[in-house]
Amino acid sequence: MSQVTIWNSSLSVDDIIDSFRNISFVPKGILAQGWWSYVFHPGVARQYPSKLNQRLCERNSCQPDQVDKTPPQAECNRDPYEVTRSSETDRFVIVDYQKLRSKANFVGYNVTHTRYMDNVTSTLPQDATYPLGQYDAVFVAKDENFSNCTLPKTDAELTKYKEKSVDSISVVYCSNPNDELTATLPKYIPCGVLGVYDSKNPYQKKVLPSCGRKSTNRYQIDIQMKYRFSKLQCSELYLSSFKTNIVQKFKDIGNGTFPELCVGSNCSNINVFGNCMAGNAVMAIQIYLNEDFLWYGTVRYTLTDVTRILVLVERKFVFEHIGQSEWLEEAVIISERKICSPGSLFLNGNCVNCGKGMFYNNQTGLCEFCPIGTYQQLQGKESCLPCNSSQTTSNIGSTATTDCIAVCLKGQYYKYNTITLTGSCQKCPRHYYQDEEGQSFCKPCPFQQVTAEEGANSTLMCQNCGSDGTRWFNQITKLLLHYHHLNVVLLDDF
Repeated sequence: MSQVTIWNSSLSVDDIIDSFRNISFVPKGILAQGWWSYVFHPGVARQYPSKLNQRLCERNSCQPDQVDKTPPQAECNRDPYEVTRSSETDRFVIVDYQKLRSKANFVGYNVTHTRYMDNVTSTLPQDATYPLGQYDAVFVAKDENFSNCTLPKTDAELTKYKEKSVDSISVVYCSNPNDELTATLPKYIPCGVLGVYDSKNPYQKKVLPSCGRKSTNRYQIDIQMKYRFSKLQCSELYLSSFKTNIVQKFKDIGNGTFPELCVGSNCSNINVFGNCMAGNAVMAIQIYLNEDFLWYGTVRYTLTDVTRILVLVERKFVFEHIGQSEWLEEAVIISERKICSPGSLFLNGNCVNCGKGMFYNNQTGLCEFCPIGTYQQLQGKESCLPCNSSQTTSNIGSTATTDCIAVCLKGQYYKYNTITLTGSCQKCPRHYYQDEEGQSFCKPCPFQQVTAEEGANSTLMCQNCGSDGTRWFNQITKLLLHYHHLNVVLLDDF
């Protein structure tokens, strides 16, 4: 095979004709598998030199130096689009979406051409009803080289589908049947009209949960017992004596009726803790087993039943010789639960290791992304590793030391070169600013404002725009989008 690309639908007649005319033609539709990202079976030979397994760009089989990084340009439009209600009694008006969109003056876009209608979208819903007032409309223009939302960062597989000309992720799954996603996700993740998956953080690359290895869960039995002292005082000496006698009882039981209950000569699967509370000795016992049942001859008992028999029926843990104590039967508490090994959580009936770039939070009981400035390259961990003091990360969920980058000063951003695989701090381009350290992007100036020079470190350096009203949205991540604001005023003329 040579540069075989698979799409999710059949080619139309026009696509076939265009393919014969231009070898670089790319049909419309969702790319299922690009030729540059094939992974060969170990038994298949590969001819060298080859570009296979080298992702050249997010979409299409293009060379990095051929990527169009020039977004559509817009003219600064200060005139509001006015909509007047039809009668005095109307409290709401319907905005003609097509007329409103025609006010977005993008250079080279004829508002009557289908290219404009297809490639210019807005955050305002089409033909919506609004109460009287003033609103800001945001329009986005795309050119032919536009690639919708950059795929989120994850080691899971993604399935995409089209909905109203907007790319959405419909399925996120792990290709290895022994793995599972380490967090639940919504039914589908839409790519918004602004060309990002997360409109609240449009400059950060979307990060999705990674895959973790599934494992068999274990079972934990918790027993709490109280011993009352009527003549003597509870003390550490008595607590130690209770612990020694409880462990010895489990050893005796392991050597007799239930051999699987005690693991090893010292019952290494059983922990005993004690505390003096209100004059009583409170003993807590934790038993860990791989199965939720035990055998007595040919009869199978659940762990809870075995525990109740030993504690409540046979009264194995009554120790009156320790400080003349009284065992309180009514205070006994027995519970059973499924548990997972450290660094993993119980999910969909399985224990799943927290994936790379994530850690198990013991307080929330969830797998969470490594915060900015940290990373985790292994599964099943309860913490993330910090970058060096002079470094940080550009995103949450970092998975390797190579994700640690220099901490850029205010007015700068970290720019990574995908060809040389190196990066450095660069000044924010004109009309952008960055008022925080250690960022991999710059923020656009407020609407209709520009900067006189590069390296702006505050919105105070953004001034009202003159003849040049062009603003480019996040060219750092190569999303070829453009914000264009219009004031929409609904007038009350009556």
